[in-house]
Amino acid sequence: MFPMMPLQSFSDTRLKSEECRKRLKKPLRKPQSQINLRKAAFKKAGFTMDDSDVKIFKKEKRDDKFDEIDLISKMNEERGNGNIDKSKRLGSYLASIFLDKDVLLQKLRPIIGDKEYTKAESFQIKILMFFAAEYQLNSLLPNNILRNTAINALYDDIHDKAEEFYKEFSDGAEYSFYYLAVRKNDDISQNIGKCFSMLCGKGKENEEYASLGSELWSGVLEEVEEIIRRYEFVGMKK
Repeated sequence: MFPMMPLQSFSDTRLKSEECRKRLKKPLRKPQSQINLRKAAFKKAGFTMDDSDVKIFKKEKRDDKFDEIDLISKMNEERGNGNIDKSKRLGSYLASIFLDKDVLLQKLRPIIGDKEYTKAESFQIKILMFFAAEYQLNSLLPNNILRNTAINALYDDIHDKAEEFYKEFSDGAEYSFYYLAVRKNDDISQNIGKCFSMLCGKGKENEEYASLGSELWSGVLEEVEEIIRRYEFVGMKK
């Protein structure tokens, strides 16, 4: 189990309307927008991607059609109840444990065993873990404000603490294939495993690597869900 990150108290400070408006007009990410990165990677892989593809993680349509006043009100509500602060710290925490090689190896040992993986394979393991973490953030957090806040914090920290990895990750098309695997909806774990095997250069039918990918996917989903629930977000389903 990953070490627990202490939950700090949240200062109940409300944003003024004008400040909210400024924030709404700014991109959520300091680096290039992750949505744009996804679209670029998808195009590089030879696929087209419309705005509906960005929302594939969500099982149902949620509260993402606020007008500006409602959005400001919702942001103030989530700030006041501590959810935005929790989302930021959650994203940063996930980045820290996934970028910490020692913590990562300790957690993954039951899945990957003692086998030595190549640098390229280790890179693919990390990519799959981040994809699974983002999937779970989108699946479990109560609304888009919190999902975006946590995901942006996650990728901002990767950018700041592992710039070389971030660049290689941003330039790749791995997420494009994982998106397709999730969209098939028949057996996501199996589809993810085959994609992982293919991205490791072993082909989709390599049982060892496909099984490893499926186990990584399931293991990270379980672990990230446990971590998310520790933060006790207001409004999150049990």
